[in-house]
Amino acid sequence: MFRSATLRNTFSIVGLGLASTLAVAGALFLTSYERAYNQSIEKVSTEANAVAFQVESELRDAYKTVFDLKTALLQLQKHANGGSRAVVDDILSETVVNNRLAFAAFTVWNANAFDGRDAEFIGKPLHDQTGRLVPYFFREGTGVGSMVTPGYDDPQLAGVVGALPAGKAILFDPYLYPIGDKKLLMTTVAMPLHINGKSAGSLGMDFDLETIATRLASAKPMGVGHVMLVSSGKTFVVNSDPSLLTKPLSDDHRNGQSLNYLISTETGYAETIGQNGAPDISVSKRISPFDDATMYVIVSVPKSVVLADLYRMIITSTATIVACAIVMCLAGWLVARRFSKRIAGAIKETTELAQGNFDVVLSDINTNDEIGDLARALEILRKAGRRKIELERESELSREQQEIERLERERISQAQEADVEFAVQELATGLKKLSGGDMTVRLGRPFTASLDPIRLNFNRSVETLEDAMLAFSENAATIHGGSEEIRKAADHLAGRTEQQAASVEETAAALAEITNSVRDSTSRAETAGKRVAQTRERAEQSGVVVRRAVDAMGAIERSAGSISNIIGVIDEIAFQTNLLALNAGVEAARAGEAGKGFAVVAQEVRELAQRSAQAAKEIKALINTSSSQVVEGVSLVGQTGEELETIVQEVQEINRHVEAIVLAAREQAGSLQEINTAVGQMDRMTQQNAAMVEESNAATHTLASEVRALTDRINQFRLSSNDAIRTAA
Repeated sequence: MFRSATLRNTFSIVGLGLASTLAVAGALFLTSYERAYNQSIEKVSTEANAVAFQVESELRDAYKTVFDLKTALLQLQKHANGGSRAVVDDILSETVVNNRLAFAAFTVWNANAFDGRDAEFIGKPLHDQTGRLVPYFFREGTGVGSMVTPGYDDPQLAGVVGALPAGKAILFDPYLYPIGDKKLLMTTVAMPLHINGKSAGSLGMDFDLETIATRLASAKPMGVGHVMLVSSGKTFVVNSDPSLLTKPLSDDHRNGQSLNYLISTETGYAETIGQNGAPDISVSKRISPFDDATMYVIVSVPKSVVLADLYRMIITSTATIVACAIVMCLAGWLVARRFSKRIAGAIKETTELAQGNFDVVLSDINTNDEIGDLARALEILRKAGRRKIELERESELSREQQEIERLERERISQAQEADVEFAVQELATGLKKLSGGDMTVRLGRPFTASLDPIRLNFNRSVETLEDAMLAFSENAATIHGGSEEIRKAADHLAGRTEQQAASVEETAAALAEITNSVRDSTSRAETAGKRVAQTRERAEQSGVVVRRAVDAMGAIERSAGSISNIIGVIDEIAFQTNLLALNAGVEAARAGEAGKGFAVVAQEVRELAQRSAQAAKEIKALINTSSSQVVEGVSLVGQTGEELETIVQEVQEINRHVEAIVLAAREQAGSLQEINTAVGQMDRMTQQNAAMVEESNAATHTLASEVRALTDRINQFRLSSNDAIRTAA
């Protein structure tokens, strides 16, 4: 089967397609695997985030409780009095009661740091032997018990807490605290107390981690996982193995190293060993409820559960790829088998055609692919073979028919050659006589039927030519006589036309001189009219100037009147000023020595007022004189304007007369110009007529000579009535 190139190529293509599909599927599988793996890890990380957020929230609430307690105690210390220490006890007791995670609350004050009254409380409850305030309130059954804070005088503990800066807190590693026959898992949040920048003591709270541990131990992430809580000192706070509580990570022999690496590097996840020995996926989340307080939440889930979706995806993808490969192979085999059958059919049909069987029926001729194209090409070849056989048969019949027709054409050609040779000889004889001028020649012996029209046409042509020559002879004689008469008349007409042309030329010259004279007179009249119009315009402008001068004189007269009024006002002001100065002088004289200076000023004012009045009178006199002169000037200018108006009217009258003269001269010039133009046209036409007469006369003489030459030529031909023609000539 694989001997066929078609099958080999088909299966090669299928193999390449299958390989490409597997490559693409593999790439997609790897991408999907990585994405699914990351998504599976992300699910565990989401579970860890939820647990970490819950634990961090509870620890942050604990820190906030301690911070609020510190604020309350510092405010109480600031306003401390005799009962303030009892209030401290109440605050600590209420704090334990109101916080479900709080096991105890305590405070340790330095000597005389609270209220300076330690000596008064020596030997009192919740105080040491020096009277320091060191109360410790703890949960006891359903109530609250109290005692002196245990270990308050431990210098190491006091040094750790006291060394903290103000506002900072410390979270102690969890520890097991014995209560009766039980041990509680607890941790402590402690915070220093500072007053005016100096250490005054400390306070803190012990928190019961049993509740948190129990809840975390019972948590089942993704249904089958477990949770671990690790302190900042890398000890177990919560673990599914109770023996590892408060123990370091190194005590977990199976996963200690992996968990330590996971916490130290914060890689996000690591593979650990579960309780049943199966691998787990562990994710670590760091929590920090407040500054310098760190814990780690570790969530572990069996790897088989984490990657269950991934395993299902792998199985599904593998099954899908295998199924696709099987389907592609089967489809390739079916396509190749069908294609090879069609190729075999095409080879068989081609062999039939090669053997000369052009009646074979071709299959796949209507399919729209490469085999269909091959079948259609073979159909063209089959039709061409059949057409070739038919053409060979037709060619043989055509050769036989052509041979018969060739022999018949040779016989007819020989007979036609004999007839043509006779006709040519007869025509040659007739044309020879005709070239000698014999118009009486005729071809009387008939030609063969196909050539006899040539003989008849020759005879009719000679007869027509003879008739034309006879007509030419008669017309030539008549034209000769008429041309002689025309020649004589043309000679007389030429003489008279030359005389008329000379007369018209003289008339045109005289009219041109008259036209030039009238045109010159018209031009001068127009120039005079323009000068008169300019004189009229200037006279009108002079009238306008005079009117403006009259208006200006009137304005000057009105201004003089206004100035006179102003001078009158100034005169009145001078009179009033003089009167006031006189009154001032009288008042100054009444004042005696005290008013002498004022009297001098009043005298000066009177003199100035008198001089102002005198100057006003002089100006008024001058203005009156100017007003009378302006009135006289206005009168003279008005008379000048009237005279100019008269001149303008006379100039306008002269302008109208000149315009009438110019108009008449322009019309005369136009009429003479038209007459001159008409005479010029007559002169040109007369000269043209004279030229035409001369040309006609010359043509008449030429016609007469040509007619004589024509007559001589016609006499050379032999015509049936040649004697009559000569007599007419």
